[in-house]
Parts: sequence; structure tokens; C-alpha cells
Amino acid sequence: MIDYTMINSTLISVIQSRIGHPVIVANGTGPQPDYPFCTFSVITPYLPIGRGEQDPDQLTEHVEAVISFTWHAKRHNEVLNLSIQTASLLKLVSSRQILSDQGIVIVSISNATVRDTFLTVDTERSAGFDLRIRVANVYEDSGTEIIERVSTPTNTNQ
Repeated sequence: MIDYTMINSTLISVIQSRIGHPVIVANGTGPQPDYPFCTFSVITPYLPIGRGEQDPDQLTEHVEAVISFTWHAKRHNEVLNLSIQTASLLKLVSSRQILSDQGIVIVSISNATVRDTFLTVDTERSAGFDLRIRVANVYEDSGTEIIERVSTPTNTNQ
């Protein structure tokens, strides 16, 4: 199974430790942190690549997922800088090594785009990018009975 908790916590850890601002799930119910902060959302959780490898006890397939990261702040320049800084951070060998150690491979990082939100009396400045990753998805099937030998009854109607 794909461990989205591990994927999310690894990505959050890499970003928060290097950028120094909170990273939270988008549209969550918790309190909003002070600006600036980053939100993330798994917008495409399951894109199978190929047919996978079938063994008697398991199916292993390579799966891609797309995760959207959006920085929020009061100033336009700040969100642009943080968005590009985060995208660049994820391109570094050290970041890719941390992710690779957890079985996460970065496939692509989209262009950073402006994602401003108009509030009732003000505009929340936001900018972000989408990250496409690839992981191995392993389904264990321990309940499969394997037929090892087939016998046919002798025809007695002759």
C-alpha cells in the first residue's frame, strides 16, 4: 500500500527544516499559522505506470502522485520567493537523497504560478507549484491459494 502519511511527513520535514516556515495540509480544520506558511494537497493520489509485476503473493506497481504546494503571505514578492526557493530545494541532491531513502522519487516539478485569493476586504497572496513523485505500491495477497496439481477423473462411461 502507498503510505501517504510517510510521504507527506517526509516532504514536510525537508521543506520545514530548510525553509523554516510551517507546512500544513490545505483546507484543514486546524488553526491557520501566522504568515508566511505553506499548504499542500495531494491532488492526484494514484497514477499507475504500466501494468506492474504480479507474483503469487503480491502485486508490485510503480505509481505516480501529484502534490500541490502553495505558499501564503501578505506580500506578493514573499510568496514568489518562497515558492521558487522550495521548488529549487526539492531539486537539490541532498533533498532527493532524503526522499529516495524513503522510496520517493521526484519525477517533475511544475513551473511556479501565482495563486492569489481574494478575501472579503483584502487579497491573500499565494504562489505555488505541483510536484510529481513516483513510489512503489505493493499489495500483499496472503490469502491466495495456489493450485499446484490438477487431476482429472477417469471416464467410466466407456
